[in-house]
Amino acid sequence: MLHIFLAMNIVAFSLGIVVLILGILSFRRSGRLSFRIFTLLFGGAVLYVLVEILRLYSNVAAGVFGNTIPVVAMVLSGMANGLVGYAIPVLAFQLVNLRISPPRASLHGAAILLLIALGVLDDVFPSSFLPMADAAAIFALQLYGMAVVVGSFRRIEEATVKELARGAIIVSLVMSLVVGAERWLRSRSFATPFVRQYGFAELAYFLAITLLLLVYALKYLFKAAPAGASALPEHFIEKYGISPREREIISMILLGHGNRKISETLFISAMTVKNHIYHIYQKTGVVNKIQLINVINSPK
Repeated sequence: MLHIFLAMNIVAFSLGIVVLILGILSFRRSGRLSFRIFTLLFGGAVLYVLVEILRLYSNVAAGVFGNTIPVVAMVLSGMANGLVGYAIPVLAFQLVNLRISPPRASLHGAAILLLIALGVLDDVFPSSFLPMADAAAIFALQLYGMAVVVGSFRRIEEATVKELARGAIIVSLVMSLVVGAERWLRSRSFATPFVRQYGFAELAYFLAITLLLLVYALKYLFKAAPAGASALPEHFIEKYGISPREREIISMILLGHGNRKISETLFISAMTVKNHIYHIYQKTGVVNKIQLINVINSPK
């Protein structure tokens, strides 16, 4: 059974790496900071799986690497908690287009330090209350992030992001409760060795989120770009620092599309389109679409 569970975690880890790559590609395509923060968050989740793989492997190959694997697992656990502690609140506030106030930023910093300490110490003292405290702290942080998103859900502009956020919240809430129940069972005297040794709920949680993200990442990356998106001169893009999203919008402007058409095609609100156009004008120093076209067609 140990070998089977180890193989399952390796498969989950491999899928996680695929999602990380897709997250990076999504960031490169859109230029949106939220994709980069998501990559950090999911990177922490992938580290959790890697830690579990190392622990299982240390049981399979007992004594081969001495104390090296437990020490590495302890460090990676602290790193994973740090990434998750940073990314959850930052990503939640970015999704709903809100800024984190200085007092909240201070609380977030303290929470990150606490999670890093718990991630390290629960490996040092596995028989203490610390593993449960670590799980409870992460669950509380997840609830906080969910509360921020749900409380300002209408502020999310893209329909695809709304759909993904809704699905992720439902899956996370349900699976977090399942994981919590499994951890509680592990601490009980009547728990069987099978329940104590294998965290199937945690693995199922990771796989559920991974598959959800995999579907939406592929949907986003392979969404058809507007026709003519490659018509912009490279020197124009480099000179004015035009982002991938701005490039899409400019390409549609060149095709004669209005703000409403751009909004419907790119799955963003009309206000977001106006904001992008304003920033494009600021970058290029123009005041209308005719001047923008002239700048694009001007020689180097």
